[in-house]
Amino acid sequence: MKDKSATEYLRAMRLTYLFFSSKGHKPEFQSLDNETSSVMEAFLKEEAKVTFQYVPANSHRRNRAERAIRSWKNHFIATLATTDPEMPKNLWDELVAQAELTLSHLRAYSMDTSISSYEGIYGSKYDFNAHPINVLGVRTVALNPADKRETWAPHGSDCFYIGAALLHYRCHRVFVLPATNDIRFTDFLSWHQTKTLAPGASKEELTYNRQFEHMDKLDALQISVAHNPTHANDPSLQQLIADARTSLPAPSQRVADTAPSQRVVSDIPPPHPTDSTARERKSIKATEQAQQKNNPTGHFYKPLPRNKAARTYLPFYEYKGRCFTDTADKMHF
Repeated sequence: MKDKSATEYLRAMRLTYLFFSSKGHKPEFQSLDNETSSVMEAFLKEEAKVTFQYVPANSHRRNRAERAIRSWKNHFIATLATTDPEMPKNLWDELVAQAELTLSHLRAYSMDTSISSYEGIYGSKYDFNAHPINVLGVRTVALNPADKRETWAPHGSDCFYIGAALLHYRCHRVFVLPATNDIRFTDFLSWHQTKTLAPGASKEELTYNRQFEHMDKLDALQISVAHNPTHANDPSLQQLIADARTSLPAPSQRVADTAPSQRVVSDIPPPHPTDSTARERKSIKATEQAQQKNNPTGHFYKPLPRNKAARTYLPFYEYKGRCFTDTADKMHF
């Protein structure tokens, strides 16, 4: 739509009904918001022949189209987040077709939730073999045919991938730059994705997490030593654990302390513990000393035997923050 005039609304509605009618879907009921006109009502009554009804004013939750628009906007924003940083913004409209294609595969068909909305509307599944798709906005290099380039000219042109060519077999739509600045259909591309780091994959975060893993291992080792009568009172082993713990630098504070300083300093001294509080603390300390004397090994509670859960090894985590090359396609990730 070029604007929100009654003529543009009518044109968009007529194209929508023609599209669904061509796919064998004839709407019988239309829910409308308050942005309408007499021309629209006449079209729905006389030409489309459907029953329509208005939703309450300023109540978007009553209109299913508003929720669909929200899902579409979120999906398209996520699509733009993975494009190349240097892709021109005037190509955003060229990404709409494939964004609709991917979103229709993520949403279920309302008449049959076991299939995608794409299959429900078009009556068949999308042929990914005939029309492969890739990440939108990726920088690519398209091959220039030998009869279209000069003798010593480069064999390829820099471009951006903007979607699959649905009317061609295994072809792609690309925006070529900077010489021509036009859209080309090609079946030979080399892909050059921008390297991105997933959350938690930076060097600082990996070091931070590995430091906590070592601290957890030291805690587990100290607990096992405390429950082992043979090594409980071994000063050399206790000193080894203490040295290992102090050798690890303290993790830096990830969130800065922004608490404001105290504006008014209190002259009232802190309260001293009362006699009853002091007697309670002294009694607790005496009880702890007695327990330590009766149990020199340090294990006051007998650990219950239990079977350890089987741990699944996931090799995926070994590749976090790393780069590798696909030897078959010569692609870098």
